Amino acid sequence: MEGSVSYQHRKRVCHLMVPVPAHCTAGCNHHEQRQHSKRLAILNSRGDMGFSRPRLLHKLGPTAVLLVVAVAVLAVLFIASVIDQSPRTNSNDVVVLGTYNVWNIMFNPEVRLKRIAALIQASNAHAVGLQEVRKFPDGSTQVDALKDFLPAYEWSAFEPVTPFSDGGQEGTAIISRVPLTKVWSQDITFPGGPDKNKRVALAAILSLPNFGHLTFAVTHLSYDKRTQCHNAVSLYEFLRGSVSTHSVSNAQRLVIAGDLNAYQGDVGPLELFTAPSNKHHRCSAAFASVNVVPELRFKDAWGAGDGAGLTFSNMPQPGVVSRPDRLLYSSSTLQALDSVVLGDGTAYARDAYLGVLWARALRIAQNAPCGFDCGPHGKCVCGVCVAGEPKDCKVPCEMCQGADHKAGVLGASALVLVVLSYRLRLRFKARLALLAGLITCIFVAAHRVFREELRVLWAVMPEELNPSDHRFLVSRLGLPPD
Repeated sequence: MEGSVSYQHRKRVCHLMVPVPAHCTAGCNHHEQRQHSKRLAILNSRGDMGFSRPRLLHKLGPTAVLLVVAVAVLAVLFIASVIDQSPRTNSNDVVVLGTYNVWNIMFNPEVRLKRIAALIQASNAHAVGLQEVRKFPDGSTQVDALKDFLPAYEWSAFEPVTPFSDGGQEGTAIISRVPLTKVWSQDITFPGGPDKNKRVALAAILSLPNFGHLTFAVTHLSYDKRTQCHNAVSLYEFLRGSVSTHSVSNAQRLVIAGDLNAYQGDVGPLELFTAPSNKHHRCSAAFASVNVVPELRFKDAWGAGDGAGLTFSNMPQPGVVSRPDRLLYSSSTLQALDSVVLGDGTAYARDAYLGVLWARALRIAQNAPCGFDCGPHGKCVCGVCVAGEPKDCKVPCEMCQGADHKAGVLGASALVLVVLSYRLRLRFKARLALLAGLITCIFVAAHRVFREELRVLWAVMPEELNPSDHRFLVSRLGLPPD
């Protein structure tokens, strides 16, 4: 006996052996034997897996199989050709670059950096220039934190600028997902102005597959109008020297990115790069001694963008009114394809609000200094910025004194009450009612015990609900037509 087959007939199962013996099992009539014989005939016509061949293919034979395969292959090739012709963000002859002022450690930097990393990821940029990047006393930087969220961005460079009393520094950086074959920098500080902050130009050669090499220079010019004119001169000389000193193939493909502190109606420092022949602007005296060369003629990448391209500021006051963040490219070797501005704060305020509250709660429990200036509209209270306060609350702030101790006592008391409620021999509904009452009492007690802490916690400033006070400028650049 090779096996058995069963079938249902009038709610009665009849087990027959294969092949069928000469006599039928008790309970099987002659009609059932005939039905079973038909089933055996069907089974014998099927393959080893028990699946019958389609009747059409069975009738047409191998010709039909070859025809179906040929049609399927042609369909796949057609779909692939359509996909291949569709626009791609990063083809071999396109480079995507960006610039972003990350706002140092202002307002919950651990929450903001996660959002900034998401913006960089969404932009699909090959490299991004960063300004106001914090380096901590232990040697780590905010670039390291960004790279934790962006594993594809393996390469980076950081140049410190401004020292802080805690041993940390602020600087300029580059983060990249393509190799940085060379990195160098130069001090472009002008000593004669009111701005005493050090200014640097940080440059790197990007190695792009099938595109060649590109020099990417990142900087942050002075806020002082006179000083930034001299910063621009030093930057120009830096780039001119870089072309010859660090020359590689296609090294004259130059891009300048950064917070250039150029505002609406006053682009004086940019004239040296975009219109060096213009002698009628406020920086003309500083530019008089510059030896202008044709290779260092640039265009503004926002010429390929839609709208005004404003990037500053995300703050309620003065609002988004200017475009200090620029990306300039060498007009003889590159062309702008399109540009976009990201990070207006709408998504951050919606998606990161709970994270902001949690970060504030932790700082309130620590009752430590804010570590930064809360700006003209806020004061530092219990380690966070609060609007409407007359002055900063000196650390440790009295209104939040012992917040962590009070939280521990209240939490332990709540846990004891919950455990006791479970040990009582009550029915389910009674136990549920008791738990609801306990939760209500805990909530009321917490509101009374943490009255001041909760008031400070909920007083989130509008400025705080932004990934940065600047917006993220991203541009796609390509090679000019032959």
